[in-house]
Amino acid sequence: MRPHTKAFSFNDYHVIGFDLDGTILRYNLDEVVPMEHELLCRYLVEHKGYSNQLLAFLDKPCEMDFLQKGLFLDAERGNVLKLDNNGYILKANHGTRTMTDSEISNAYGCERKWSVTLQFINDPLCAWNGPLAEKMRSLLDYFDISVSLVFAHAIDEIDAKRKLNNTTDQSPYNVWADILEALIHIYTRENFSNGKSGYFEKIKSQPDRYLLKTSPVVIDWLRKLKESNKKLFLLTGSHIDFANFTASYALGENWRDLFDVVICFARKPGFFHAGREFHQIDGFREADPINLDENLEFNKVYSMGNWKQLQKAFAQSIDIDVSDMRSLYVGDNLIQDVYAPEALAGMDSLAISEEMLSESEESELPNHFKKIIASNYWESYFYEDGVPTLWTHIVAKYSKMCVPTLEHAAAKPIDYEFRMNNEIGFYPSPPVVVE
Repeated sequence: MRPHTKAFSFNDYHVIGFDLDGTILRYNLDEVVPMEHELLCRYLVEHKGYSNQLLAFLDKPCEMDFLQKGLFLDAERGNVLKLDNNGYILKANHGTRTMTDSEISNAYGCERKWSVTLQFINDPLCAWNGPLAEKMRSLLDYFDISVSLVFAHAIDEIDAKRKLNNTTDQSPYNVWADILEALIHIYTRENFSNGKSGYFEKIKSQPDRYLLKTSPVVIDWLRKLKESNKKLFLLTGSHIDFANFTASYALGENWRDLFDVVICFARKPGFFHAGREFHQIDGFREADPINLDENLEFNKVYSMGNWKQLQKAFAQSIDIDVSDMRSLYVGDNLIQDVYAPEALAGMDSLAISEEMLSESEESELPNHFKKIIASNYWESYFYEDGVPTLWTHIVAKYSKMCVPTLEHAAAKPIDYEFRMNNEIGFYPSPPVVVE
């Protein structure tokens, strides 16, 4: 890994963008992740013909130990993989069963590398859509973290049926396609208003159970950033109705005033490199598109859009050439929020990773993720026997700094110079490396 910048300051930037979910808005993971897991299982049972046995695992808290961000699904083989920064398979499971070293080598070769994940490492967007997306899935955030466990148990069920029927069927598994259908049903934006998604209905009925209030320290810090003549924007994949509901709960009814522009349904990572039109918002409905050569207005909410047009609007508003404007994006998804801004849009990025809290020398975890964040099964999110994982490599190469929560940055003055004592960029302290 290349050495990382040892110092960082928000004061160096003209424009700062923020992700919403997992960054400014945080979830009670001990509640929301089991809820997502249950909804996925129920969909597979009720709509795809899986057995009720999938639901039996909901009552076993130890099952949550199987969960970790950053795992990869080998959809056709039914395997769950953990990778290092070179694509080497550090650990693997077939369903819920740990694979032996020889089984891994038999499946992926003596070098223990899979051609599909090697393509992903070379170009993380190559598997976003298209044929590779049907073979592989990377689980990048807390919206899909429960997929690994659902997938593993579903593979176990299929294997048990094949064994019972004494069949030698070796055809590819189709579990991932079924789970993807369930994810689309749960999270599709239209289902917030029509009541068809149990996910949205549960959050609407009990926001205090699933959502956390944003720290006043963060809210005050955002105000000070804006008052210092920096331009702030909020960029979220959520539709305006869900974003308004969650942000109003976490930040207060006047949450929009914290930002110069709010962009919903941004469809990251495409926002940073594609040329989609912005759409105006009329209430909670998308209205007319704005031509790519039109100027954007501030203090408004838009849908979709692209960074190039937004960048131009910000440059004009502060009377600076686009080439001279320094921009930063802050988020928790290491592909959508960290890799994409830096690699595709020439922006700097700052990574949020709550996993740092579970792997620091401070062992006491906040109550909201004691069951979820630390995996004894997969062990460290950042290292395996001292070897950096793929995600540590992404943090080191594409982010200027990585903090456990936004509050760790907001606790300092806006002109504070952060100094890191490690080449990766972890602040305030790096995860403990176990050799």
